[in-house]
Amino acid sequence: MLEERLLRAALYVERHLGEPLSLERLADEACISTYHFHRLFRLWLGEPVMEYVRRLRLEHAAYRLRASTRPVGTIAREVGYASADAFGRAFRERFGESPRAYQARWAASSAPVEPPTKLPQARDLAAPNATSADAPARVRVTRLDAWYLIGLRHLGPYQGVWRTWAALAEWAEREAPALLAAPRIGISHDDPEMVEGSKIRYDACYAVGAAESIAMRALARPPLHWRAMPAGEYAVTIHEGAYDELGVAYRRLFIDWLPRSGWYPGDAPVVEWYRNSPREVAESELRTALLLPLV
Repeated sequence: MLEERLLRAALYVERHLGEPLSLERLADEACISTYHFHRLFRLWLGEPVMEYVRRLRLEHAAYRLRASTRPVGTIAREVGYASADAFGRAFRERFGESPRAYQARWAASSAPVEPPTKLPQARDLAAPNATSADAPARVRVTRLDAWYLIGLRHLGPYQGVWRTWAALAEWAEREAPALLAAPRIGISHDDPEMVEGSKIRYDACYAVGAAESIAMRALARPPLHWRAMPAGEYAVTIHEGAYDELGVAYRRLFIDWLPRSGWYPGDAPVVEWYRNSPREVAESELRTALLLPLV
């Protein structure tokens, strides 16, 4: 399907922001001629493909500026800008202030970091049926084994992601019933205060371990897509309450803890691990673990 080819190009952009990204390279990824690709991508996503690249680079840079005290020039290179001056001009145009001013403003709003809590063992989070990870916590750091995610992409406001989850569950019930008991993972790529609703990206996923990954990957045919959640160190915080209040936990992680923690966010998105569901408990009793990869 055409939409699946365009999604393939969009996912390629997300995973290679620090590399050269030409119109020709992205058209090749979608297996569409350059002339038609440019027009079709704009019709599909509502913006030209190179504007999409520029927007994601700047939004990713903003995320890194909020989450660390690393030099602006370093962050500029990490998101594909060879020149700090060019990055500064583009950033100021997008956000209305310089990268340094933006970074300083967010650092000034950070709360003091609390003393470290006792760290959970990796098995606390790596096992699908674990319960000790459900205990309320501030922010912890632990090492996790690799997971592999099979999922569907949602485009549009977060309030509509339930439709994508319903479609994914319907597919799993038909093709791979065992996945219905697997950990449910969400990836919220965009800050709704920064990105207009129609351009928000979200992935609804089931997670499997290495032992099941070969069989499950064979099922990941379009429109499903497959990605690795790499092994490594993760910052973990638990949110208790409704999904539309997850911003509180994100702030705790990125604003109150990360800038002064001595850690730096890895080049992979935060994942939301839904420990229970609205079908099982009241909204006030929902538990969601945010897992942020670290370096």
